[in-house]
Amino acid sequence: MRTHTTTRRVAGPWSLATSRAFWEGFAPAALPGHDGTDALRTAFLVDRDWSPATVTVEQHGRTARIAVAGPGDLDAAVVQTARFLSLDVDATGWPAVGERDPVVGAAQRQLPGLRPCGFHSPYEAACWAVLSQRIRITQAAHLGALAERPAG
Repeated sequence: MRTHTTTRRVAGPWSLATSRAFWEGFAPAALPGHDGTDALRTAFLVDRDWSPATVTVEQHGRTARIAVAGPGDLDAAVVQTARFLSLDVDATGWPAVGERDPVVGAAQRQLPGLRPCGFHSPYEAACWAVLSQRIRITQAAHLGALAERPAG
């Protein structure tokens, strides 16, 4: 298995801890329980070649350290990781929005550094759209876990 590690300067506020807490609390994309480190660890299929990849993301100030491993296109896995954590977006103007809008400002204070966290791929989002229709989110999460189990 090949590995690739890179760093990415994040433009604007960002908190990996806040993003991780969001992911851990969102049933469709829930991560395994906190392992005692500050890193975010997840696995997905890379959009470009459908190869499996594992990723570990760490925050060092305004820099994200992204380490990916897998048999396929690891550069594409890094790009995909930055996309689903919204690290590919310049958010330097985001604090000013909170200064102008008290509701947004309150949310920014409650969830400092939160960026929109997406699904690993649009295909995963489409699956959750189908799974979550007319059933409780916990049931949808259980069905999703059953579907993921054979793939690891």
